[in-house]
Amino acid sequence: MPRLDDRMLLGVFGLVFVGLGVAALLGIWKGWYWRSRGGAYAYIPLGVLFILFGWRSEVTEFFGTELALYGLFGALLGVGAWWSIQPPDFIKPEWVRWIEKHPEPVREAMRDEVERGEEWREHVASEDAVNRWARRIKPRQSGKGRR
Repeated sequence: MPRLDDRMLLGVFGLVFVGLGVAALLGIWKGWYWRSRGGAYAYIPLGVLFILFGWRSEVTEFFGTELALYGLFGALLGVGAWWSIQPPDFIKPEWVRWIEKHPEPVREAMRDEVERGEEWREHVASEDAVNRWARRIKPRQSGKGRR
């Protein structure tokens, strides 16, 4: 059995994180949006952090100081936290921006439909499809709580 060193393990772990983040941003893996509150945005910077940590001695040698390594780690952690807590529009996939144009109650109703197992992928195929979905949901939202 091959010996697993930390560099290989961290590299694989980092590549998996980067791959998942890229898949989310390209719209290949859309289900994350409904199950999380934006955590997938942080996958890319955290994946890079894992890769760099595996190569920490070479990165330190390249910059000539450990301070640069810690600065890179801090910057990547900061970007990961920022993108997870309050992601900027430029990293959001287009279909997410279409959904987020609608009010919170409509988005919550969309999430409820998805969680109930209703088909939703055709509703995010275009901005028009998202808008039709939102219009269909709005009448139900306006009557919520009334009897």
